[in-house]
Amino acid sequence: MLFAFGRCQGTHYFSNGKHSTWSVPTTLSPHLRERYHVLNTIAFGEHGVWFYKDAVRTDHAGVCKLSTSAAVHYPGVQAVYQSRETINWVAFGPDGKYVLSTDKKMHHTDDGLVRESNSGQPIRLRCASFGYDGAWVVVEHDGTVRSKGLSSIIRTALHKRPVRNAQLSGRSPDSYFIEYVNGKTAWSVPSSWASAIARTEEISPHLNKPGTSGGTTVAKRVLFAFGPGLGQYCISNGTRAHWNKLSDSIEERLCRAGKMQAFSLGEGKSCFWRQEGSTWLSNGTKTAYPEVWRIWASGEKINWVAFGPQGYYIVDTKDKLYASRSEDLLRRTKDGNYRTIRCASFGYGGGWVVVEENGMVRSWNLSNSVLRKLEVGNVRVSGTPH
Repeated sequence: MLFAFGRCQGTHYFSNGKHSTWSVPTTLSPHLRERYHVLNTIAFGEHGVWFYKDAVRTDHAGVCKLSTSAAVHYPGVQAVYQSRETINWVAFGPDGKYVLSTDKKMHHTDDGLVRESNSGQPIRLRCASFGYDGAWVVVEHDGTVRSKGLSSIIRTALHKRPVRNAQLSGRSPDSYFIEYVNGKTAWSVPSSWASAIARTEEISPHLNKPGTSGGTTVAKRVLFAFGPGLGQYCISNGTRAHWNKLSDSIEERLCRAGKMQAFSLGEGKSCFWRQEGSTWLSNGTKTAYPEVWRIWASGEKINWVAFGPQGYYIVDTKDKLYASRSEDLLRRTKDGNYRTIRCASFGYGGGWVVVEENGMVRSWNLSNSVLRKLEVGNVRVSGTPH
């Protein structure tokens, strides 16, 4: 889920991939009305300032846009925007305050919000938000929640379960939007927004019964993974692999001798790799997908991982399934356990597909062309671009 409060009366943005509801400054509206416009992040500041970052798609590299008024009201953000660093997200506060994350480091105006590590470097954050009358909240990369001036209602919500993202309203002490690492949400917003947000948040999966196997069989198991970046992918027959635009640490794994059994790519340079009983997660996974990292660090034997946008995930282990928004993405058997699945994949605009063990295909927000392909035969494995 993607949610942002504006710092002007009534301004907000909420999106579940391609489906969104918003009330934004007039200078931003034309950008959001573009066809197939899906965002990775969005933020609003004072004096009509805004920032957003596109989601990458096949023919379009994700780009950042910052309103021209930021040069006057948030010159520090403007300076980073014009540098060679790539902005991941921005939190705008009152009186020119801000916190922003780039591919290099954290930038901020208030030393109280961002702590330094033992090495003297700013600690990475999952998110930050400025609220009403000087209140603020940050969630550090390891899940630690730090805050100032929050109401008891919001503090209680923040401590119900591990938090992936928290957003505060600058106009109300009790308005908030929280997304937990398991994909569940908790929110308190003006009543006029509530029904639209509930509709946007709703997921109604599409069902395809198993197709016929057809007359052609595949002699070798092929592994394929799309990455979230433009042109990122990896394809392997188990012993040899070909890839494009992956980080050095991921490439080092792919070059190791042996038979690769599972591989997937996610946001924030996240990666899962399994080879002959050994598993590995890249360091970026710890911040981008904290629940996946927790499962792996606990010692559970992971078979495969599907990474999605906005921290979504499905993890198949030796003993059970884990998923964000599990009651929507997965189905239960009569005895209450989740149904075993062959594979899962997340695609552009929040779309996803799950293939259950009996061949039943469940999906949401896929294009008609992809749906037709899923109906051709009995699907063993699937993948869609992020």
